Amino acid sequence: MSILAITADADFQNYLQSSLEKENHGGFLVHSADDPDEGIGLALTIKPNVIIVDAAIHEGGYNVIREIKNNPALTDIPVFALTHRDLSEDKKLAIAGQIEGILNKDDFNSIKLVDHLRHLEALYPKKAGLVDDVTGLFNFRYFHIRLAQEIKRARRYKSPLVLLFIDIDHFDHYKIKKGEYYANLASRKVAELVNKHIRGSDVIARYKGNAFAVILTNTPMFSGTSLARRFISLIHDYPFLHEEVQPNGKITISIGISDFKEQSHEELIKLVESAMQSAVEKGGNRVEISQ
Repeated sequence: MSILAITADADFQNYLQSSLEKENHGGFLVHSADDPDEGIGLALTIKPNVIIVDAAIHEGGYNVIREIKNNPALTDIPVFALTHRDLSEDKKLAIAGQIEGILNKDDFNSIKLVDHLRHLEALYPKKAGLVDDVTGLFNFRYFHIRLAQEIKRARRYKSPLVLLFIDIDHFDHYKIKKGEYYANLASRKVAELVNKHIRGSDVIARYKGNAFAVILTNTPMFSGTSLARRFISLIHDYPFLHEEVQPNGKITISIGISDFKEQSHEELIKLVESAMQSAVEKGGNRVEISQ
């Protein structure tokens, strides 16, 4: 997550940068701007996920917030107001609906900020850069965040966890034959069909290109494999538009699957990627279980 702090307070700039690194939260890229013009320009250039505006900055922090929210290119970016003291009711009313929250300099710490940001990701995944534009699913970055969380939970509570990757067979061929519009339609439909058949506690995300990742929480391997085979049938039997151009006359998928057995985050991903590649190499329209 990229964070832009618009403040002339060098001490706060340094503290924000160092404290996030010190707390080892990871996944944050901090940018700073000393004045409003530089801040607005930087925001337009890097399109940060979150902007923190110091209320004490010259030209007035609340004017800067209004300028950000009045700019069509920036209006969807969540903004936090940074203050030395509680705001008066009049000031709260003046910026109502324009900020996500208030950060108090005198009571500031990185753990609280991270809590704010994680809460923001949960409430506004699109604003936080966690949603894929084509399918509307969570994206590659969100997948890695959730997988790390679910592995930690599975390890702590000794609960089963299954990961599977889904690849659309011969997708590049379909895209060449029918174009990007129909390729995107097919991707969205595959995502929709899979998403309809998982639980609310499970996670589906756009992984890479035409591949999807599904995290099945509290699920034993035999149940995950059974569900994966159901996905194969669902996609094979669905009448996709212009699927007759495909080598086998149908849009189909390949699935690689593995369960969590105390592997690292990276090791589990490699196992599932390898299984998916094996399914593709064997002709697709099949499930391969990681060995």
